[in-house]
Amino acid sequence: MTNITNEKVRIDYRDSLAGIIKNMEELKIDREINLSELKRLDEETQDILHIIENLTFNASQGYNLAKRLQEIRRERRVIKDRMEQQSEIYNLLQSYEARFKNTLERTLDKVDNLGKRQPKRKYTLRRLTELQGFNDLANEQRGLA
Repeated sequence: MTNITNEKVRIDYRDSLAGIIKNMEELKIDREINLSELKRLDEETQDILHIIENLTFNASQGYNLAKRLQEIRRERRVIKDRMEQQSEIYNLLQSYEARFKNTLERTLDKVDNLGKRQPKRKYTLRRLTELQGFNDLANEQRGLA
């Protein structure tokens, strides 16, 4: 006979489902942050390009402008690479989001309700009805009488 106690249970199903929903939301937020950062870096690039276009500069100034442009482009590349990975996951979630997220939320509600009902459930003897007195006592001890 296997004796499984709450201490041996390793997965909290409710937390797992809630974590999936949270991760889906965080992915959308992270995508918006990346898009915003990309826009900022593109605007900084345009600022430098317009300065280069309109300014007659010496070698030192040109080097500083080129170095700043290089830093911006490298930062932009990091974000673009991240967004490329993120895009695959985001596209998958977009195609299933409405149905999947609603199903997850309904399942999470069901798990919550089960968690509330389980401590209050009473056992009905099936065969050993002569033990009904003990069953009644157990229900009393649990406050279920």
